[in-house]
Amino acid sequence: MSKLLEYIDKLKQESPTFYYVCSPNKGWPIVQISKNISSIGYDKNEFEHGQMGFQHLIYEEDIDRVTEEYEFALANKMDFIEFEYRIYKKNRELIWVKDKVIVERDRRNQVKSLHGVLIDITEFKEQSAEVAVARDIKKQYKVMLDKVAIVASTDRKGIINYANDKFYEISGYSEKEVIGSTHQLVNSGLHPKEFFKDMWATIGSGKIWKGEVCNRKKSGELYWVDTTIIPYKTNGKITHYMAIRFDVTERKLLEDKVEKEKQISKLSSQLALVGEMSTGIVHEINNPLTVAGLHIEQISKELESKYLDKTKIQDSLFRMEEALKRIGIISKNIRDLSHVDFSEGLEKVSLFKVVKDSVEMSLVKLQKNGVSVRIVNKLKDSDIYTKPVEMSQILINLISNACDALEKCPERHINLSLQENGPNVQILVEDTGKGVPVEIQDKIMEPFVTTKGKGKGTGVGLSLCSNLAKNLNGKVFLDKHAKKTTFVLEIPMFDCEAVA
Repeated sequence: MSKLLEYIDKLKQESPTFYYVCSPNKGWPIVQISKNISSIGYDKNEFEHGQMGFQHLIYEEDIDRVTEEYEFALANKMDFIEFEYRIYKKNRELIWVKDKVIVERDRRNQVKSLHGVLIDITEFKEQSAEVAVARDIKKQYKVMLDKVAIVASTDRKGIINYANDKFYEISGYSEKEVIGSTHQLVNSGLHPKEFFKDMWATIGSGKIWKGEVCNRKKSGELYWVDTTIIPYKTNGKITHYMAIRFDVTERKLLEDKVEKEKQISKLSSQLALVGEMSTGIVHEINNPLTVAGLHIEQISKELESKYLDKTKIQDSLFRMEEALKRIGIISKNIRDLSHVDFSEGLEKVSLFKVVKDSVEMSLVKLQKNGVSVRIVNKLKDSDIYTKPVEMSQILINLISNACDALEKCPERHINLSLQENGPNVQILVEDTGKGVPVEIQDKIMEPFVTTKGKGKGTGVGLSLCSNLAKNLNGKVFLDKHAKKTTFVLEIPMFDCEAVA
């Protein structure tokens, strides 16, 4: 029996828990404590024989609570009490302990002593606190997400098994109508079948899908959502899909409005260009009409003559035919320059001819302003595949701008150079003007930025050129390193044989 008690005492001393005996008197003086109290920095001799009580160990903020719980247990004649509180280590660091106490009573049922075990639960408490914080954050996150996002969950077949209040609020459907249905309920019919086929292929392979979707409310009104669909797996198999959507209807409407205004601005600029060229157009048409009129008169005289000169009549008819062809070309150019839809494909054209025709369309304005033009073709072969209408619009704009820039200059010359630049071809429009001010060089291609005086320019011409060049997979830019003012149109130099 003595060996058993000795063994039990040894277990007490070497256990990671602390065994103690204390008095029920004020301050709970410690009578006996296991030597492993040294693991938190104390010597057991500091406690024994009542030299130090639990009130010296317990964290001040916990003493009142522990006292209340202790007094409540005694008042209810409890023989076993359990507490959780913080105690100080010798270095004043705090640890959490669980205190399991057995109350020893005398024959008169008065508390004689308290036998307890202190178990360090600091790690558990910290983990519990972290879990509680994480749980709280998760809860807060869900609350915040539900306030701003449309959330829905579906099974593998796309049947909705959860939707948040935002879903019902925006769609106009009730929970009863939504749960058990598919998203076909809000399908707008705007997207092709391939759109959703691609979406299902993506999430079905376990990948996240992102995109903008147009849906239809119960009222019939359309709304746009920025959508992210996340597949969730269990044991490697997809169990359900979670969709998080944000209402972007206002942004889409704004984008549409901006696009329409851009198209209007583009059309205005195109019409302004045609209007500016109207004098030249009239002149260009009058010339062949005059020629045709003269030859009609010549033919009339020949018909009145006794001797018809067939050679002269045939020559006059040929000249008239050429004049009428010229009018047809001018009409086509005007129609093309007023055209808004640039969805046509590439055409095989002579780049030199496009440049030459663009100069001819600008000739009256150039002559009126006393501006000379020189075309330098450095290309070995000027035949390329491109979109001539857009190219002509860009060049006429650039020539017109260069002409305006030379208004008050003593020397008025424009040079157009065609040259290769790697896989691209460049058309340089160089003038002898004063140049673009340094402070606006970096933003000269932006809308409403102009070097012209007040009321003389809209500032959309170069922006239009930039957009047209993008339609050609090219670009228009100011060469800031050139000695003279030089704007460059650069486009891919597609090989005619390769494209054919």
